[in-house]
Amino acid sequence: MKIQYKILLCIFLSLSILCLVNIFISFRGFNDIKDISHQTIEELVVEDAKDTAKVVVVGLKVFADNVYNEYKQQGYNDGQIRKKLISVLEKVDLKHPHIRFFSIDGKGTYLTHYHKQKVGTNLINEKDEQGQHYVAKFIENGVKGGGYTRANFFDGFIKKKRQILSYTEKDPHLDLIYGVTI
Repeated sequence: MKIQYKILLCIFLSLSILCLVNIFISFRGFNDIKDISHQTIEELVVEDAKDTAKVVVVGLKVFADNVYNEYKQQGYNDGQIRKKLISVLEKVDLKHPHIRFFSIDGKGTYLTHYHKQKVGTNLINEKDEQGQHYVAKFIENGVKGGGYTRANFFDGFIKKKRQILSYTEKDPHLDLIYGVTI
């Protein structure tokens, strides 16, 4: 074999190896980009869900505050206002399958809920998969001025495993905590 052919063969093998290495690096790079973009999109979705939940709760809280002040001016006491407000809140339907409103009292009893069978039920002792009392966390976050709760749990009312993100805030006048679950 002539030296030329040996040199050409070496160049060909080197180029082939170089191409394979480039293909491998590109494949890994695209997978890394895919993973990073998926993670970034997930983070954006969670932040958007948090913002949505908070905006809805704040809006409902402002609405409830206006109702409270109107009834107070009409001479109703806090107990009467609470009953009237709950009857108004029972009708809240956000018309969205993934954004849902609920209200609880400071002891963990649901006063309104998108699953009607939960209304009147005290779930303060309900635990999520990590053993945390997520309803108690709703209350804690609401009382401290507002906050988010994440929970994964089996919902015995609808017989289904759920993963939720909720935002809660306490009413400034009454023993009510408003929450939105996304």
